[in-house]
Amino acid sequence: MKRRLLIICFLISLLSLGGCSWGNKTLDSNQYYIYGVDSDYTGLSKRVYDFDLQTSNPSIIMTYLMEQLQVSPPKSSDIPAISDNVKSVTFQIQDQGVTLYFDASYNDLKGIKEVLRRAAIVKTLTQISGIDRVEFYVDNQPLMDQSTKEAIGFMTGDDFIDNEDGSNEMKTTTVLMYFADSTGKKLVEVPTKITYDAT
Repeated sequence: MKRRLLIICFLISLLSLGGCSWGNKTLDSNQYYIYGVDSDYTGLSKRVYDFDLQTSNPSIIMTYLMEQLQVSPPKSSDIPAISDNVKSVTFQIQDQGVTLYFDASYNDLKGIKEVLRRAAIVKTLTQISGIDRVEFYVDNQPLMDQSTKEAIGFMTGDDFIDNEDGSNEMKTTTVLMYFADSTGKKLVEVPTKITYDAT
């Protein structure tokens, strides 16, 4: 009986959250979010960029977005995703992925500063139709994970958990929960959808 009551309460709370609107703005087809880093390096920020050209060519759109990733937002202390220290960035698009080639100065970024800037770049570029993933090369070598010493490889926007602009973005996933069976001697696996704060 207690189990049923617990499940009912849990489901009611999920349903009440499901109807909430979290303020996510829908962009027009010619608009993109340009992600940056907030000034205290605790998360991402974003601003809307109006793309004026009438094209769906990913290379052209990529060129303009890459320029915007290097610009400090007006009237803001947010930090652009591509550092002033990085002197050269080129790209190659292939099979719905883009490889970015940075000069050796990208290696000057360390820790959270590097991860947040990388997240901002990936989240910006994967908005382009036909671009699903982004890979980084630095000084013609794949970007390496400093803790595992392995190449990071292709990344998607979903590879980064963030809470840009302090919004209360909610995510839903399915987890396995285990409950006692009617005898109380065995566990029963129950797939359960949960909604959680993605911050």
